[in-house]
Amino acid sequence: MTGQFLPTFQDDTWRILVSVACVLILASLIGQTLKITIAKREAHATIDNLNRRINAWWVIAVLFGLALLAGRSGVTLLLP
Repeated sequence: MTGQFLPTFQDDTWRILVSVACVLILASLIGQTLKITIAKREAHATIDNLNRRINAWWVIAVLFGLALLAGRSGVTLLLP
């Protein structure tokens, strides 16, 4: 048993994936902090819009990550 559960990507690919995840985590923390401190957990058009956009980027990143895990055919299906 090789013990390898993660796909074999080039080092640059891993750096990009980790960087995107870090940026999205930071953006999510900032968005939630703004919601708690400025909007007092109530409706605030600008902050709610920001958080919706961050959530949409999470969906995009997950879909792209799944396509990478599926290999060349997954990326081809995602990006025709």
